[in-house]
Amino acid sequence: MRILIITSFSFEKYGGAGVVVDNLMKEYRKHGHETEIISLESFGFGKFGRFFGQFFDVFNPKAVNFLKKEVKKTKPDFVHIHNVHKNISAFSVRSIALTGTPVIVTLHEFWALCPGFNFENGRNEKIICRKTMTKELPVFFRNFLIRKFLSYADYIFVPSDFARNKFLEYGYSKDKVKRIYNGVDLKKFTPEKEKKMSEKIKIIFVGRPTKKKGVEWLKEVFNKLKSEKLPVELEIIGGENEVKYDELPKHYQDADVCVQPSLVHETFGLTLVEAMACGLPVIASNMGGMPEILGDDGVVVKPGDFGELESALKDLILSAEKRMILGRKGRDRVEKKFSWEMAGKEYLKFIENIVSQKNT
Repeated sequence: MRILIITSFSFEKYGGAGVVVDNLMKEYRKHGHETEIISLESFGFGKFGRFFGQFFDVFNPKAVNFLKKEVKKTKPDFVHIHNVHKNISAFSVRSIALTGTPVIVTLHEFWALCPGFNFENGRNEKIICRKTMTKELPVFFRNFLIRKFLSYADYIFVPSDFARNKFLEYGYSKDKVKRIYNGVDLKKFTPEKEKKMSEKIKIIFVGRPTKKKGVEWLKEVFNKLKSEKLPVELEIIGGENEVKYDELPKHYQDADVCVQPSLVHETFGLTLVEAMACGLPVIASNMGGMPEILGDDGVVVKPGDFGELESALKDLILSAEKRMILGRKGRDRVEKKFSWEMAGKEYLKFIENIVSQKNT
């Protein structure tokens, strides 16, 4: 089978979503399928696109015409689109579907529901959409059109039950939206065989070190721990301290505790499963799909709560036994639920069923 993968980003650069695309492509090839990838990263209309992003979210004429021609030219058996966004636009899904080519969409973020991409907690912890500067379309009308055009896909996939429930809340069909968890490379991300003892307990954060990711909150708590003379150090991977993805497992292995203190509702949290796979105990904020990913095998704290994060960190800093037990439980959990092999098989089960029905 020839599978055409379309992304709105350059997957070598794009962080979590890029990792997902890369690994699913490997799984498709492992099962004997031919794959081709097209990136529409340059189809965003630059500054003009930033001002009229909501319009292009719905309809990007440049992308629509390009993809229609590309699908007719390459004649793939199947199309898998990742992160539609303004570079591709929801209308492109309709255009591809009307060529008679089966198409599925994987949404790694809440773009289709929220122009600002992220949900956050408002007053009384009510979940609200983050504000965006562009307002050329009323949000409800933008969302209505995106839902209408995405409905031409055979299925829409999201990486957590939290995300799926959010889409159903916004009027998407429960038969159309499916959940398949992301995975982790269990051979690359492994616990260190003989962990070297250090005088300091290393806390690690991996991701974009922005306010919405909770980095300022983490730094405040870390400084308090240091002021109490606790033997701690903090490593932040991301931003100015970028590392190659192949080098990331070593950084997890050298750490003692992983913290993901996001203040927005993540659809998944790839760094959680990477850290757990390396045998690290994980602390995450009670936001989005992260508690679902951790289950009972991690520590969940109230977002932005100084005392809860401080208490959770102290508990692990002061007990090597608790760190070891939680690390082992985390590794067991990802082995059972979050491998790329499992994710690939689930996607291919849907894909092969769709193609089989089309050919009968």
